[in-house]
Amino acid sequence: MTTREHKESFSVFEELESENLRLVAISFSNGYFLGISKKEDLKLGTMAVSLPFTTHLSQSRSKQEELKGSNLLSHKDLTTTTVLGSRNEVMTKALAEKVVFATGKLVYLSANFPENDQELFTEALRLVEQFLKSRQQSIF
Repeated sequence: MTTREHKESFSVFEELESENLRLVAISFSNGYFLGISKKEDLKLGTMAVSLPFTTHLSQSRSKQEELKGSNLLSHKDLTTTTVLGSRNEVMTKALAEKVVFATGKLVYLSANFPENDQELFTEALRLVEQFLKSRQQSIF
């Protein structure tokens, strides 16, 4: 894993790899940009944007921390849309929403891998979970 350290003790840039895929992440104070692609040919793909409703974004940092990873966010508390592309649209949205549910932050997620490949989607899901786990560890 390659990282660049930020003064707040978390990685601004992070790369994770699995057998077939690579996840590249850039962290911002209010959200994340994630790119998931075949690891030998990193490309942008279908892009989804997912965010909690404004009431959650405007809340204090302590309230955001309380919401993070809790069951207080539901599908009615966020909005997700596809910005670009249509291949794996549902999978891309699902991955973006997973990050929003876990963090309570804005997410741009790009996914580029063969359409309707359940094994690669499962691999992508594991990479996202690994990314989220690294975010939780950097908080404590």
